[in-house]
Amino acid sequence: MASSLNNCNFTGNLGRDPEMSYNPSGNPYTRFSVAINNWDYRQKSEVTMWMPVFVSGKRAETCNQYLKSGSKVAVSGRLTEREWTDDNGIVRKAYSLMAEEVIFLGNIRGAGETQGEPASPEEYQYHEGKVPF
Repeated sequence: MASSLNNCNFTGNLGRDPEMSYNPSGNPYTRFSVAINNWDYRQKSEVTMWMPVFVSGKRAETCNQYLKSGSKVAVSGRLTEREWTDDNGIVRKAYSLMAEEVIFLGNIRGAGETQGEPASPEEYQYHEGKVPF
């Protein structure tokens, strides 16, 4: 059987501030939604798709601390599917991204930047095991 590849990469802006929680074993996770804009040639207008993103571990704490509504990010990870049956007996599905890498692309809160001066993306890139702050 051939293996398959599940890797998604996109950039966009957060629609609201991230929300951090803890799973039953005490590990942190943060969730936020990212607006991804695409041009629809049939309608000749921009269409926005919202992608829920989940981040875990130290990366979750960093995202929760420094991201805010409107922050521009690049995320990379794997697409996951959740399925459930609603109260009317209809099977529903929802998709989200389990982020493995988050790159901050603009101003971030608490980083000491002055208003109007964008942050350097290299300065805020996060890789597992290494915090850039």
